Amino acid sequence: MQTIGVYGVPDDFNTSVITNAFSNSHQVVGTATSSISGVVFEYALDVADGGEFSTSGIFDNVLPGIHYVSITDEEVCRTYTVAVKLIDYPHFFTPNCDGINDTWAIIGQEGIPIYQIYIFDRFGKLLKQLNPERKVWE
Repeated sequence: MQTIGVYGVPDDFNTSVITNAFSNSHQVVGTATSSISGVVFEYALDVADGGEFSTSGIFDNVLPGIHYVSITDEEVCRTYTVAVKLIDYPHFFTPNCDGINDTWAIIGQEGIPIYQIYIFDRFGKLLKQLNPERKVWE
């Protein structure tokens, strides 16, 4: 006797960054739906970097930058991938030339026009205005 499984492609696949830009912790959610009942989808974050598939499409504590959410059915017949971008900034930097945290720049801002970046201390004093072309504080 042969068993026939129900597999399918998603009718709708969506990824969302739930947290705001510049949050301390980032969450990405992938969802998929199908008109075929019984289809179970699995999700993974950054498969190329070792991310594993799971039935949960919720990814917590995601680092800033570009990530890829992949979706497949249980039998991995087809995989769909969507890029998501998380924008953040380093909360500190130590420009002492030791090679660790020596520069400051907005992370994940590639492709987003940023015209001016002003950095103030906690008292409102302007510390640095970054060059719009360079966007890095050294």
